Amino acid sequence: MTLSAENLTLGYSGKSLYQNLNVTMLPGECWGILGRNGCGKSTLLHALGGLIKPLSGSVSIQGNPVASLPRITLAQTMGLLLQEESSLFSGTVLDYVRFGRFPHNGSLAGRDELGEALVQNALEQMELNALALRLVGTLSGGERQRVRIAMLLAQSPVIYGLDEPLLHLDICHQATAMKLLRDLAATQRKTVVMVLHDTLWASRYCDNVLLLYENGNALSGAAKDLLSKDNLEELYGCKMQALIIDKEVHYVPY
Repeated sequence: MTLSAENLTLGYSGKSLYQNLNVTMLPGECWGILGRNGCGKSTLLHALGGLIKPLSGSVSIQGNPVASLPRITLAQTMGLLLQEESSLFSGTVLDYVRFGRFPHNGSLAGRDELGEALVQNALEQMELNALALRLVGTLSGGERQRVRIAMLLAQSPVIYGLDEPLLHLDICHQATAMKLLRDLAATQRKTVVMVLHDTLWASRYCDNVLLLYENGNALSGAAKDLLSKDNLEELYGCKMQALIIDKEVHYVPY
């Protein structure tokens, strides 16, 4: 499904982050949102997911305003991985991942064959089978992050919105997560949008990027076109150096 922001203006405490933002994210596309701390990346993701109201403009899914969608319909359509959890879950990894099926079952106890298959597949994809019966509270930060991603996979939405999905992950699991998210878009025609801090992951795995500047400006388009040395140096305010991987040019800070 198509996720669109039209003339979107976001802000808080009287401060406008950016004005009249227009962007359309299509099925099969993997998007990265990049920018410095405090530029509004998380705020934008919250607005796209219907968690906060914009100052003006609108967000729509397949032409339907997010603000008017029933919460259960929105949860079945779009899954969000937020940066922080409000509280620590006291159950097992398996129990936590099963929560992803709640929008579809309408009950924490309700289970079905398809849902259980998705849960087991999510555990396997995030390499959590050996931890399935461990209490979530006993896990490391990286292990908990993998559990949170697995719950989102079990939810199996049409649109994935992820705020720093690589947080706490070691480099091997970062690569696993990025390949998995890219493949959701490429092979399952999901719409994937994520907030990232690492320009290398964005340039290697994202089809498109949205660059949010501190002055309120924004650029959106193909990653291969926008992730240039000049754009990234302006975006982050630091020097960037070219890195060649598989004959493709990427840029990293130095």
